[in-house]
Amino acid sequence: MSTTAVGHCEQCAAVVNSHWPTCLVCHALIPSSREPGRNASASLPQLQREDATACSAPLPPLHPGWLVAYRDRLGVLCGGCDDRAHGTVAVCLWERTTWTVMLTNGQRLPLPAIRSVGQIDAAGQLVTAWTVKEHGVDGNGTILK
Repeated sequence: MSTTAVGHCEQCAAVVNSHWPTCLVCHALIPSSREPGRNASASLPQLQREDATACSAPLPPLHPGWLVAYRDRLGVLCGGCDDRAHGTVAVCLWERTTWTVMLTNGQRLPLPAIRSVGQIDAAGQLVTAWTVKEHGVDGNGTILK
């Protein structure tokens, strides 16, 4: 998947990819970043210098809009299809040596905290899902750190 252009839905403020036709939360149309006179980068969050990485950063194992399930500090299972408000990936950041998963609710999770992943298509439908222990974070058996 190519570099994602992450912004916010004008309708509900959910994190969206500007290449998606509609918001996964409220299904509002997302204005194309290719519209004349529209500055797509104006609505994109700016990464802090310490969060930005060199061009050699690996490809992210999770993509915006995908769903994740994880255990919170009390051990309670959170996220997934039944709790999209707490389990939708906003962006996966490479921070020097490890991945951090930013959720649409603002929560930051270390990649090892993820227990399962659900891949979502542009229409917001679940395409496939897997458990991380058996299939890796990327669903291909690759165990990432």
